[in-house]
Amino acid sequence: MISKYLTQKNIIFLLMAILVIAFIASISDIALMFFASFVISCTLIPLIDKIDKYIPRALAVSLVLALLIIGIALVFIPLLIFTLEQGYAIFKSLPSYIVQAESMLSFQIFGFSLSDILKPEILSGYIDTISSQLLTFTINLTKSVATSATAAVLITIMVFYICYDAKHLKESFLKLFPPRFKKKAGDILDTITQKVGGYVFAQFLVMLFVGIVVAIGLAILGNKNALTLGFVTFVLDIIPVIGPTLSIAICSASAVTQGALHVILTFIICLGAQIVQNQVVRPMILGKFMDMHPLIIIVSLLIGAKFLGIWGAIIAPAIASVVCVLVDELYLKTVNEE
Repeated sequence: MISKYLTQKNIIFLLMAILVIAFIASISDIALMFFASFVISCTLIPLIDKIDKYIPRALAVSLVLALLIIGIALVFIPLLIFTLEQGYAIFKSLPSYIVQAESMLSFQIFGFSLSDILKPEILSGYIDTISSQLLTFTINLTKSVATSATAAVLITIMVFYICYDAKHLKESFLKLFPPRFKKKAGDILDTITQKVGGYVFAQFLVMLFVGIVVAIGLAILGNKNALTLGFVTFVLDIIPVIGPTLSIAICSASAVTQGALHVILTFIICLGAQIVQNQVVRPMILGKFMDMHPLIIIVSLLIGAKFLGIWGAIIAPAIASVVCVLVDELYLKTVNEE
């Protein structure tokens, strides 16, 4: 049985595949940018295909990308302004926050208080350390923003050409296969495109869910920035682990001036929304749109974060969907048929 597949052609193909994988690993940053462009293109192509029935395709692609860029700008500019305003307000009010924190730490429950564990002088020392490192953080953040802006421009250009030449690129890709395999390769490519596009839409729904729940919960508590904080939660949720943690911290910090009870309730609402999203909503929606078991999605997130960092975790489910389609079409179906 095994000897049937150990042909010279298959061995050469396996060695070439290993070399290609090693090469891609050596240029992981570029590969991630290209794959991100492919993911975005898979989402936009169905819409562009409908629009280019009425206008030239180049104009259709340009129009959709322009609307996408404007939408992202409308999302991130208010977010940046709000973050800077809140950061400046918190930094300016640090003395009063320290006093309030000390009073909160001294609050006793059953004869115990947090001040027995978290000493106020230690808290003040942490704040002084954070303040002294603020300039370094600002410089690093500026560099990261500049790098991200450059990557965004390159991704936009790649998305344009992938969307514009989608049909030509598919035909060129199929030329790599013998005639008897062209239809199979085309079907696999279409399936991958459909599932990757479904991932983006599913991720948007998951982010929208947690943003709406947080906004409604904070509005019930009377937080005047409930809508903005829900929006911040929605945007930051795209970053696994770090994004939700940061959004919980921001929402909790916004409730400091309202007292200890509001801080605790805000923390519970935000944490509860994240737990429901991760344990129920995310696996259910991603599993439905991508036809993958929730366990595969969770494992892919862990592997992506391990080897490719934050960006790897963001696009890990999309990569997992590609791998699952290839394994299903090239191995599982063949074995089960035999």
